[in-house]
Amino acid sequence: IGKVDSLERVHEIACLVRRLAEEVSAYATNVANVVPLGVFPRGWCQDSSRVLGKLLADGGEHGFKLVTGLRGAHLEKSHVWLERHGLIVDITADQFECEIKESVIVTDNSSWHEGWQQQIQDLGELGSSGIEWTLYDALSNHPEWRAWATATVGQPT
Repeated sequence: IGKVDSLERVHEIACLVRRLAEEVSAYATNVANVVPLGVFPRGWCQDSSRVLGKLLADGGEHGFKLVTGLRGAHLEKSHVWLERHGLIVDITADQFECEIKESVIVTDNSSWHEGWQQQIQDLGELGSSGIEWTLYDALSNHPEWRAWATATVGQPT
């Protein structure tokens, strides 16, 4: 897969995951033993970024890291997104609606993301319970994701 093909696949996966996450977020916040996060995307950045990272890997796009950004006078504001070799993938930045309008960001140049004090870490495995697993299960079993995975990767994840 060439760089352009990979970038297009990342963008396609990010857009699909964002749309499906919006669709299932109401369900995911009401599952027993899961702390409600509220209306997507506000407050969903860490959980949805970790799930997006897993789904990107399921779709053949490996190597993404989790970036936690802090800012503000006392570093009281936080946000989480994915990066791989300078490529930023963010499906929840629009929770900062006064600053960002795009619901899906896939770019190698974002002054907005550069404005955060960043900590980068490996994605690791999803937790076996809680909102991450619930969201991953809902998205990876969604008929639209399974159809995409079958058509693109050759088998559903």
